[in-house]
Amino acid sequence: MYIQDAPKETVIVTVPSSPGSDTAVLSEKAIITELEKKINADATFATTILNALAAKTTESFVNNAIETLNIIGKNLISNSSDYGHLVLNLATVNSNTELNPHFGKNATSLNLHSGSFDCYRNISSLVIGNKYTISLFVKLGTATNFVITPGDGNDWNTYGIQTEVNTPGWNRIKISFVATNSNLNLHFGGNASAIVQTIGTVILYGLKLEIGDVATTYLED
Repeated sequence: MYIQDAPKETVIVTVPSSPGSDTAVLSEKAIITELEKKINADATFATTILNALAAKTTESFVNNAIETLNIIGKNLISNSSDYGHLVLNLATVNSNTELNPHFGKNATSLNLHSGSFDCYRNISSLVIGNKYTISLFVKLGTATNFVITPGDGNDWNTYGIQTEVNTPGWNRIKISFVATNSNLNLHFGGNASAIVQTIGTVILYGLKLEIGDVATTYLED
Protein backbone atom coordinates (compact mmCIF):
# COMPACT_ATOMS: atom_id res chain seq x y z
CA MET A 1 0.00 0.00 0.00
CA TYR A 2 1.32 3.46 -0.90
CA ILE A 3 0.75 6.38 1.44
CA GLN A 4 1.13 9.77 -0.17
CA ASP A 5 3.18 12.36 1.70
CA ALA A 6 1.21 15.26 3.14
CA PRO A 7 1.56 18.38 1.02
CA LYS A 8 4.12 20.88 2.27
CA GLU A 9 2.75 24.11 3.64
CA THR A 10 3.64 27.34 1.94
CA VAL A 11 4.76 29.91 4.50
CA ILE A 12 3.64 33.48 3.94
CA VAL A 13 5.94 36.11 5.49
CA THR A 14 5.34 39.82 5.32
CA VAL A 15 8.44 41.56 4.00
CA PRO A 16 9.15 44.98 2.58
CA SER A 17 9.60 43.72 -1.00
CA SER A 18 8.54 46.37 -3.47
CA PRO A 19 6.29 49.43 -3.37
CA GLY A 20 2.65 48.46 -3.30
CA SER A 21 3.43 44.84 -2.38
CA ASP A 22 1.96 43.58 0.94
CA THR A 23 3.16 39.98 1.01
CA ALA A 24 5.55 37.68 -0.78
CA VAL A 25 5.74 33.92 -0.97
CA LEU A 26 9.24 32.89 0.07
CA SER A 27 11.19 29.68 -0.26
CA GLU A 28 12.65 28.03 2.85
CA LYS A 29 16.07 29.47 1.97
CA ALA A 30 14.63 32.95 1.65
CA ILE A 31 12.82 32.62 5.00
CA ILE A 32 16.07 31.60 6.72
CA THR A 33 17.85 34.55 5.14
CA GLU A 34 15.20 36.97 6.40
CA LEU A 35 15.34 35.48 9.91
CA GLU A 36 19.14 35.79 9.96
CA LYS A 37 18.84 39.44 9.00
CA LYS A 38 16.39 40.07 11.86
CA ILE A 39 18.58 38.22 14.38
CA ASN A 40 21.64 40.20 13.28
CA ALA A 41 19.69 43.44 13.50
CA ASP A 42 18.46 42.60 17.02
CA ALA A 43 21.99 41.68 18.11
CA THR A 44 23.33 44.94 16.74
CA PHE A 45 20.61 46.88 18.56
CA ALA A 46 21.34 45.07 21.85
CA THR A 47 25.07 45.73 21.46
CA THR A 48 24.37 49.41 20.88
CA ILE A 49 22.29 49.61 24.07
CA LEU A 50 24.92 47.79 26.15
CA ASN A 51 27.67 50.05 24.83
CA ALA A 52 25.61 53.11 25.69
CA LEU A 53 25.04 51.83 29.23
CA ALA A 54 28.71 50.99 29.63
CA ALA A 55 29.67 54.50 28.54
CA LYS A 56 27.43 55.95 31.25
CA THR A 57 28.64 53.58 33.98
CA THR A 58 31.42 55.12 36.01
CA GLU A 59 33.90 53.34 38.23
CA SER A 60 32.45 55.03 41.31
CA PHE A 61 28.95 53.82 40.36
CA VAL A 62 30.19 50.23 40.12
CA ASN A 63 32.12 50.50 43.39
CA ASN A 64 29.09 51.92 45.21
CA ALA A 65 26.89 49.13 43.87
CA ILE A 66 29.38 46.48 45.02
CA GLU A 67 29.69 48.11 48.44
CA THR A 68 25.90 48.16 48.82
CA LEU A 69 25.66 44.46 47.93
CA ASN A 70 28.39 43.65 50.44
CA ILE A 71 26.62 45.56 53.22
CA ILE A 72 23.17 44.01 52.75
CA GLY A 73 22.80 41.22 55.31
CA LYS A 74 26.25 41.86 56.79
CA ASN A 75 26.51 41.55 60.58
CA LEU A 76 27.78 44.90 61.87
CA ILE A 77 28.69 43.37 65.25
CA SER A 78 32.17 41.87 65.21
CA ASN A 79 32.75 38.83 67.43
CA SER A 80 28.97 38.60 67.82
CA SER A 81 29.14 35.17 69.46
CA ASP A 82 31.67 36.31 72.08
CA TYR A 83 29.66 37.46 75.09
CA GLY A 84 32.89 38.40 76.80
CA HIS A 85 32.32 41.75 75.08
CA LEU A 86 29.26 42.41 77.24
CA VAL A 87 29.46 45.17 79.84
CA LEU A 88 28.16 43.37 82.92
CA ASN A 89 26.31 44.91 85.85
CA LEU A 90 24.49 42.26 87.86
CA ALA A 91 24.46 39.58 85.17
CA THR A 92 27.02 36.78 84.92
CA VAL A 93 28.07 34.52 82.05
CA ASN A 94 27.62 30.88 83.05
CA SER A 95 28.71 28.96 79.97
CA ASN A 96 29.57 29.38 76.28
CA THR A 97 28.97 25.76 75.32
CA GLU A 98 25.17 25.46 75.35
CA LEU A 99 23.27 23.94 72.42
CA ASN A 100 22.25 26.52 69.82
CA PRO A 101 19.11 26.25 67.62
CA HIS A 102 21.13 24.27 65.06
CA PHE A 103 22.48 21.83 67.70
CA GLY A 104 25.99 23.25 67.77
CA LYS A 105 27.50 23.74 71.22
CA ASN A 106 28.35 27.42 71.23
CA ALA A 107 25.32 29.25 72.65
CA THR A 108 25.78 31.32 75.81
CA SER A 109 24.00 30.95 79.14
CA LEU A 110 23.50 34.16 81.12
CA ASN A 111 22.32 34.48 84.70
CA LEU A 112 20.11 37.59 84.77
CA HIS A 113 19.02 39.81 87.66
CA SER A 114 16.11 42.18 88.11
CA GLY A 115 18.33 45.24 88.64
CA SER A 116 18.18 48.51 86.72
CA PHE A 117 20.06 46.79 83.93
CA ASP A 118 21.92 43.50 83.76
CA CYS A 119 24.34 43.99 80.87
CA TYR A 120 24.71 45.59 77.47
CA ARG A 121 26.67 45.28 74.25
CA ASN A 122 28.04 48.50 72.79
CA ILE A 123 28.24 49.21 69.05
CA SER A 124 29.53 52.62 67.99
CA SER A 125 29.47 52.66 64.19
CA LEU A 126 25.85 53.49 63.31
CA VAL A 127 24.99 56.10 60.68
CA ILE A 128 22.37 58.58 61.85
CA GLY A 129 19.22 58.31 59.72
CA ASN A 130 19.83 54.72 58.63
CA LYS A 131 17.34 51.99 59.50
CA TYR A 132 18.81 49.02 61.39
CA THR A 133 17.53 45.65 62.54
CA ILE A 134 18.70 43.75 65.61
CA SER A 135 18.05 40.02 65.84
CA LEU A 136 18.86 37.46 68.51
CA PHE A 137 17.93 33.85 69.29
CA VAL A 138 16.73 33.42 72.89
CA LYS A 139 15.74 30.38 74.90
CA LEU A 140 14.49 30.71 78.47
CA GLY A 141 16.19 28.68 81.20
CA THR A 142 15.08 29.29 84.77
CA ALA A 143 14.02 32.88 83.97
CA THR A 144 10.38 33.21 82.94
CA ASN A 145 11.04 36.06 80.51
CA PHE A 146 13.79 37.93 78.68
CA VAL A 147 13.84 41.66 77.93
CA ILE A 148 15.98 43.45 75.33
CA THR A 149 16.11 47.23 74.87
CA PRO A 150 18.16 49.41 72.47
CA GLY A 151 19.54 52.70 73.82
CA ASP A 152 22.14 55.23 72.70
CA GLY A 153 24.16 55.55 75.92
CA ASN A 154 22.39 58.75 76.91
CA ASP A 155 19.04 57.07 77.48
CA TRP A 156 18.66 53.35 78.15
CA ASN A 157 15.42 53.25 76.11
CA THR A 158 16.14 55.85 73.41
CA TYR A 159 13.79 54.36 70.83
CA GLY A 160 10.95 53.42 73.16
CA ILE A 161 11.26 49.80 72.09
CA GLN A 162 11.29 46.95 74.59
CA THR A 163 10.95 43.41 73.31
CA GLU A 164 10.09 40.52 75.57
CA VAL A 165 10.29 36.77 75.18
CA ASN A 166 8.14 34.70 77.54
CA THR A 167 7.46 31.50 75.58
CA PRO A 168 9.46 28.26 75.80
CA GLY A 169 11.82 26.97 73.12
CA TRP A 170 13.97 29.01 70.78
CA ASN A 171 12.59 32.43 69.81
CA ARG A 172 14.19 34.88 67.40
CA ILE A 173 13.78 38.50 68.47
CA LYS A 174 13.67 41.18 65.76
CA ILE A 175 13.86 44.92 66.50
CA SER A 176 13.98 47.63 63.80
CA PHE A 177 14.72 51.31 64.41
CA VAL A 178 16.10 54.43 62.73
CA ALA A 179 19.37 55.54 64.31
CA THR A 180 19.38 58.96 65.99
CA ASN A 181 22.88 58.47 67.38
CA SER A 182 26.01 56.69 66.13
CA ASN A 183 26.26 54.90 69.49
CA LEU A 184 24.14 51.88 70.43
CA ASN A 185 23.91 50.16 73.79
CA LEU A 186 21.90 46.97 73.47
CA HIS A 187 20.55 46.17 76.95
CA PHE A 188 19.81 42.61 78.03
CA GLY A 189 17.47 42.42 81.01
CA GLY A 190 16.51 45.34 83.24
CA ASN A 191 13.46 46.56 85.11
CA ALA A 192 13.33 50.31 84.51
CA SER A 193 9.99 50.06 82.75
CA ALA A 194 6.67 48.24 82.76
CA ILE A 195 8.42 45.09 81.50
CA VAL A 196 10.55 43.69 84.30
CA GLN A 197 13.27 41.10 83.79
CA THR A 198 12.88 38.07 86.05
CA ILE A 199 15.82 36.52 87.87
CA GLY A 200 17.19 33.36 86.29
CA THR A 201 19.04 31.95 83.30
CA VAL A 202 18.56 32.45 79.57
CA ILE A 203 20.45 31.04 76.59
CA LEU A 204 21.46 33.44 73.81
CA TYR A 205 22.76 32.83 70.29
CA GLY A 206 23.19 34.66 67.00
CA LEU A 207 23.29 38.35 67.94
CA LYS A 208 23.10 40.38 64.73
CA LEU A 209 22.83 44.04 63.71
CA GLU A 210 22.28 44.84 60.05
CA ILE A 211 21.14 47.63 57.76
CA GLY A 212 17.48 47.55 56.71
CA ASP A 213 14.29 46.23 58.28
CA VAL A 214 14.74 42.51 57.53
CA ALA A 215 16.42 40.03 59.84
CA THR A 216 18.46 37.90 57.46
CA THR A 217 20.11 34.56 58.20
CA TYR A 218 22.70 34.60 60.97
CA LEU A 219 26.12 33.28 59.98
CA GLU A 220 28.68 32.58 62.66
CA ASP A 221 31.75 34.80 62.62
